[in-house]
Amino acid sequence: MPSQKDFVSLALSNSACEVLRVLNDHLHQMQMLLSKSLFNDFWQHLAARLNDYILKEVNLCQVRNSNLFICNNNNNNKRNVQ
Repeated sequence: MPSQKDFVSLALSNSACEVLRVLNDHLHQMQMLLSKSLFNDFWQHLAARLNDYILKEVNLCQVRNSNLFICNNNNNNKRNVQ
């Protein structure tokens, strides 16, 4: 059996939960308004765009955080602000 340290703990912030709730509500409304084929095209396109956005934002945040960490460790008085 894998040890506890082999598992990743995933969590969402309260604001992310609220965004997903609103997204769910709007998707449900769109499903009621559009034909099945149009809705399928719509949500698949939306999911792909959201995926790209989230991946870019997560990568950008990781780069910024690592730059700040390196900068703060090398010189406590300077911050790497971009």
